[in-house]
Amino acid sequence: MKLLKIVLPVCCVLTVTMALSACRKKPPVPGPPDPSAEEYSVANKIASDLSAALGEMKILSEESGAAVPRRVTNQNGMQVALADANNRLIRLEDKEATGTVTVPEGDYSNRDFIFDAPNADVTVDASVGKVTIRQANENGCTLNGHAETVFVCGGDLNVTLRGGADKLYVSGRNANVVLEEGDYPVVYCDNVTDVISNKTKNDLLLILPNGTGTEIPAGKMYVMETGKLKGAH
Repeated sequence: MKLLKIVLPVCCVLTVTMALSACRKKPPVPGPPDPSAEEYSVANKIASDLSAALGEMKILSEESGAAVPRRVTNQNGMQVALADANNRLIRLEDKEATGTVTVPEGDYSNRDFIFDAPNADVTVDASVGKVTIRQANENGCTLNGHAETVFVCGGDLNVTLRGGADKLYVSGRNANVVLEEGDYPVVYCDNVTDVISNKTKNDLLLILPNGTGTEIPAGKMYVMETGKLKGAH
């Protein structure tokens, strides 16, 4: 009888313990990441980059920034404008043959530039802020230094970038944009007549106007009109 009195409480305790153990949630089983979550993240980033691109392109197109541009027409004018730190926005424009205009090596990352010079070719060897390219001669515009933003909005332009840009927007008609070196986190193009050539060592993500993205592998050019890749010349 005494043994039964001892055994019954022990059995009850064991029964309650087993029941509580069964009620506890089992820890999650580790597994591979959810691919849909990654796709959702990429889609969100593209949508965000597209929205930012459209907003900034509108501002650059309207030249609605707070700075009043310092207008120059040749190399000498460019040198004078660069020497004055108060000139935060420099606009190059010409009416006759100008030759080559250069922004020499240096840190002008707090300066913005507008190139609207159909009779000049432009070379930028410095680190700069925002660059808007409206017109240049057949030799085009070459950026060897890093730029915060490059906006190619003019027609029949040849543009070469070697220093990288945080943001690259291309909307001009018949623009031929060649990326030879540097990093380009955001590349956006919305004109069907343009060609983007990727001669860098990295694949690039090109954001299209419909809100989707396409990859331009290293060594390939993307023809907007056909949506096809070709070997970069």
